Amino acid sequence: MEYANEFDKAYICDSQGNVISSGYVWSNNDDHLELRGSSFCLFDQGAKINVNIETKAGVKETISAYVCVSQENYMSLLTLYKTTDYNKRNYFRVKTNIKSKINYQIIEQKSVPTPLPIDICILNISLGGMLIGCDTDFETGDVYKADINLNNTFINISIKISRKFESKKWVNEYGCEFLSISHQNEREICKYIFDKERQKLLIAKELENS
Repeated sequence: MEYANEFDKAYICDSQGNVISSGYVWSNNDDHLELRGSSFCLFDQGAKINVNIETKAGVKETISAYVCVSQENYMSLLTLYKTTDYNKRNYFRVKTNIKSKINYQIIEQKSVPTPLPIDICILNISLGGMLIGCDTDFETGDVYKADINLNNTFINISIKISRKFESKKWVNEYGCEFLSISHQNEREICKYIFDKERQKLLIAKELENS
């Protein structure tokens, strides 16, 4: 395409990394990616795809995304995470207010029940981890199992306490990393993120038209 030289190139790939169509990047921010081209493959809304981007500066990005709009000449995508040549994965997070519990600590690869269930509030979530608020003192590096309710779909997932912050509202906030996330749990988290963003876009559109 003649005009593609003015933009970053985009290659849409299947799960094996094979290129199935290509175009160029019209817009690329933290959570949404817009592509344009002349003959895109069509996808159902909510389909998960991978996009490889070659920037004009020579940087390569790999993006995992959900399809919001799929047309022959245009695609709108919700970015789940992106990886660059020089950076680790950057995950897109959605704000949440999910009340959950921790019932087990992982010690020497064994699940040990906590003396009492620990109440937590999940403040945001991504495919890589989550931010939680609670009044319990956790140690950085400790591993727990958390039960998470994602729109009435329950998943159990192992989390590692990575960072600790003081919080006026919660006493403590903790950045947690997901460990050994299963494909099923990844699908449920992806679906939850997509549904939350779709709701946000619908609300924004309704306000715009009111």
